[in-house]
Amino acid sequence: MAKRKSKPQKLDVSNLETLAHNPFSVLLGAQRSESEAEVAKEPQTEHEHPRAISLYVRAERRKHGKWVTCIRHYQSDPKPFLAAMRKAMACGGGIEGDVILLQGDCVDRIKMWLSKQGFRVR
Repeated sequence: MAKRKSKPQKLDVSNLETLAHNPFSVLLGAQRSESEAEVAKEPQTEHEHPRAISLYVRAERRKHGKWVTCIRHYQSDPKPFLAAMRKAMACGGGIEGDVILLQGDCVDRIKMWLSKQGFRVR
């Protein structure tokens, strides 16, 4: 006969208020700590928000008649932005200098996606 496992111990949630970050604070009705409130109030003025600029999108023909969609004037780090675009457009892509390239002619789809993300597209 197999041994019966003992019942799992219940977690004591009475001391969760003492933790630095409590994901259950909303459920318990606890207030945010003062340090969390101060961090939330600090304005973030590092640099201009990248979505406040206009992006230029156009299709170009490259070697052997292949089409490439070029996105110009993106100011901040293009790597995570490129990864999100490649995933959304289901195509490959890369970076050449300050130009983001996507494989294929997907100008209409990328313009629609960029406008949904909050960018101004030209």
